[in-house]
Amino acid sequence: MLKKIFIAIVAITVSTLTFASQKIIYAPTPAPEFIPSVYLGLQGGYGRTNWAKLNNPHGFGEVSGSDAPASRLYLGYNFRKYMAIEAGYTQFYNDTTIGKYGMKTGRDEPKLSLALDVLLKFKYNLTDNFEVYAKAGFDYLNTNLTDMTDKEKSNNQYNVAVGIGSAYNLNDNLAIDLTLLHFNTFTKSKNAPDYLPYADFLGIGLTYKLDLM
Repeated sequence: MLKKIFIAIVAITVSTLTFASQKIIYAPTPAPEFIPSVYLGLQGGYGRTNWAKLNNPHGFGEVSGSDAPASRLYLGYNFRKYMAIEAGYTQFYNDTTIGKYGMKTGRDEPKLSLALDVLLKFKYNLTDNFEVYAKAGFDYLNTNLTDMTDKEKSNNQYNVAVGIGSAYNLNDNLAIDLTLLHFNTFTKSKNAPDYLPYADFLGIGLTYKLDLM
């Protein structure tokens, strides 16, 4: 009798321990806690300054060198899991010639066509390593021109910028980043140098993230 009771107790104990171990093993893993971070990135790619919009319909003659390589440097802060704020500097290496007036904007100028931006970034992870995002905010565009008398003229405008992109995480800190940005302008007239075209940038590069905690 005692032997049967002892065997029953042992069986119940083993069953209880097995069940408890299974609960521990298969218990769901809690989601990782969000950690704010800053990131720094550099991209190279293709830029369109769209000076070709000044072609014959506006009486400026043929425009060349409107599109060229471009680069972008940016700094951001991830303050929410799905949101960040970002500031960027985009440089367009265009060497544009406006035929009718012999005006140029290019490498011999102290300032090339450039854009500054402050953007709010909305992002979403499709997988653990791959995210897509959209950006929107404000921009500042600057272009310097030199006319045929070597007189320098400058145009500055503020407007909105929008963009989309994706990033693939190589590890916890480094990612490959692909971005398409559009810098809009308010055009007051079609007369150079009062006319500043909108600009577009398509670039790919690396982003380095540094956790703050």
